[in-house]
Amino acid sequence: MVSVNRPTELNDLLNGQNVHMQLSVPELVEQATRRGEAILTAEGALRAETGKYTGRSPKDKFIVEEPSTKDRIDWGNVNRPISPEKFEALLEKVTEHLKRQDALYVFKGFAGADPESRLPIQTINEFAWHNLFAHQLFIRPSAEELEAHEAGFTVIAAPTFKADPETDGTESETFILVSFEKRIVLIGGTEYAGEMKNRFFRHEFPAARTGDPPDALFSQRRERRRCRLVLRPFRHR
Repeated sequence: MVSVNRPTELNDLLNGQNVHMQLSVPELVEQATRRGEAILTAEGALRAETGKYTGRSPKDKFIVEEPSTKDRIDWGNVNRPISPEKFEALLEKVTEHLKRQDALYVFKGFAGADPESRLPIQTINEFAWHNLFAHQLFIRPSAEELEAHEAGFTVIAAPTFKADPETDGTESETFILVSFEKRIVLIGGTEYAGEMKNRFFRHEFPAARTGDPPDALFSQRRERRRCRLVLRPFRHR
């Protein structure tokens, strides 16, 4: 794992007075229901609606075209570039938007269970139920691990912030931007929580650990070989 300095925008968010850090499941459920984000069903499950975006938005995903990625990625309809300037401008807008919210939720944990290869991650969420999603999906740290936790990648999810495609360089109001140099996934304009886990359970995961763009991004069409982790929902009986 390479160490990185946290961007100023992350420090500003994490040190805000509106931040709730590492809440428990009951606390997040209480927050989500109290804030009207979700309801409890008769069976005791938390139910939330994602609005018009009920799944992934493949046309709204971009990779920041940085020195470390510019000449190494097979750019095209799948790996779409966005400039560092557009990314920085959106990051600043999203940061200011989140600062104005009455609450932010931060989860620190790991993508992957193997201590030798897992990635320390953190999510900064506008919605409590999104943070609960991360809390349940990723590996939770022990007290000792949390004490020493240093995020190798950060997801910032601001579902109520809508981009202006003409100004921000996006395809629509929704955007999922990945910066390998900043080690940030910036998500906005969609309430679909799955965008957070997709970044780590697909091709970005190996790159997130090393700080380099993954080979899969520029070799998948040439070698025609892929490895994908498929997660299917299941029902407890």
